[in-house]
Amino acid sequence: MILSSNKGILRTKPTFETQDKSWGHHMAYERLLIPLVHLRPNKENDRHGPLLSEPNCILWMLENLGKEIVNLAKDIAERGLSPIDGVLVLPNPDSTTEYVVWEGNRRITALKLLDDPNRCPDPSLRRKFADIASKANTPVPSDIECTITPSVEQADRLIELRHQGPQDGIGTLILLPLKLRPPLRHGPEW
Repeated sequence: MILSSNKGILRTKPTFETQDKSWGHHMAYERLLIPLVHLRPNKENDRHGPLLSEPNCILWMLENLGKEIVNLAKDIAERGLSPIDGVLVLPNPDSTTEYVVWEGNRRITALKLLDDPNRCPDPSLRRKFADIASKANTPVPSDIECTITPSVEQADRLIELRHQGPQDGIGTLILLPLKLRPPLRHGPEW
């Protein structure tokens, strides 16, 4: 359901708030459909440290996570984006229409390379991305549902919850490998 549009950005859901006592005030989040072309990889991503540009971010991802980015692109092309893995963004301070990706840089990199394989600096990988895109079961989305966080500090807090382990129950719990865990339950017995 689209509620309104602003500069090519589509609002899909109203702003929602949460009380965060550690910050002493309400934190407002907004979910928007943002065109892929308006999403910028985080040049300050903790994975790689400061980089100069989006092409540098893509190059770093491919040099250090190339196999993973290719596999992610294949999965997105076959199944689409996972609806439970959101993209967290902040407004780009250098632009009125762009957003910096705080969570989801690998997914956005894979999507950008599927959307335009010429962004890939490596000719053999460029051909792989073009081949994956041409055989896609689902179209590469031009608009990505994103959550806008109100501050860098809040974005960092959310990233820590997601990537720093269980943290006594407040962070993300890691499932045991499939061979070691009991079967997942489905249906009425839950």
